[in-house]
Amino acid sequence: GGYILKADPAELTLYDIISVVDQDLFLNKCLEPEYDCERDKDLSPCKVHRELSRIQDILEEELKRTPVSELI
Repeated sequence: GGYILKADPAELTLYDIISVVDQDLFLNKCLEPEYDCERDKDLSPCKVHRELSRIQDILEEELKRTPVSELI
């Protein structure tokens, strides 16, 4: 599915713009859904992967909180 841009430009966030330009906004390749990490398995989850995933979530939330209107 494609990304749908918000109708009101005043509501645009950095996340909206970045998502349109770069739909694969991941800190590391191992966070991509199709990536098969040898170190991140069910019986032995990778601690680095879990930490990067936590940081990825924070990054996305912060980008969603930042209106472009405040930056211009």
